[in-house]
Amino acid sequence: MSDWPNKLNLPASFGTTTIDLNSKLSSYANSSPTDGQLLIGKTSSGTLELGTLTGTANQIIVTNAAAAITLSLPQNIHTAAALQHARLGLGAAADATSLLFASGATPRFDFVDSTASAKSLRLDIVSNKANFYEKAGAAGDILSLDLTNKRVGIGTNSPNALLHVKVGSVVLSGAALATNATDGFTYIPTCAGTPTGVPTVQTGTVAIVYDTTNNKIAIYNGAWKQTSALT
Repeated sequence: MSDWPNKLNLPASFGTTTIDLNSKLSSYANSSPTDGQLLIGKTSSGTLELGTLTGTANQIIVTNAAAAITLSLPQNIHTAAALQHARLGLGAAADATSLLFASGATPRFDFVDSTASAKSLRLDIVSNKANFYEKAGAAGDILSLDLTNKRVGIGTNSPNALLHVKVGSVVLSGAALATNATDGFTYIPTCAGTPTGVPTVQTGTVAIVYDTTNNKIAIYNGAWKQTSALT
C-alpha cells in the first residue's frame, strides 16, 4: 500500500474537499477547519458549509477547542446551586422595580420548614385578599389583608373594620407600666359631649367612647349607657 496517496482529493463537484488516510476531512471547500467549526446546512444554497457556534452574552457561553465544543451558562442552575438574579419574574416578566414579581390567577407561596414537627407558612391571594396561615390550616387562621377595603383581619379572612380581631384574648402589653410611663397606653376614641349617633353593629361587641366634656365613659348597648362623671 506504499503507493496509496496520503490524501484523497475529491473532484470540484465536492467543493475541493480533501480526505486524509485516517478518513478525516482535512479541508472543505478550500478551507481548513478551525477549532469548534462544524459542517452546517445552508438552505439558500442547498449545501453544507463550515460554521461556528456563537453564544449570547449573559445567556450561553460557547468555548471552542480542538475537536470539542463546550456550552455553559453564566452560573450554575442545578438543583443544589445558589442562583443569583437581579430580579425574578414568576408567571410574568420581572418589572424594573420589583425584586420578585409573581403573577397568576390565585398566586400562592409556601415557606416550608423541613425540620421534624415544624410548621410551614402559606401566603395566597384570592378574591383580593392576601392570607397568611399555617400550610395545613385555612385562610384567615392567622392574618388576612382585605386589599379592596384596606382592612386587616386577625383570625378571620372577612374583616369588617380597619382592624378586626376574631373572638379571643387580646394582650396589649407584656408588662406592667411604670407610674411615670409616657408610652404603652391603650387609647380609645373621644367625643366632646354626650354621644348621640348609633354605632354600626359589630356582632358580639359594643362601642365605647370617652366624653371629654362631661368626663364620662359611654358604651352603646341598644342605647348609650354612661358612667358617672370621673374625677
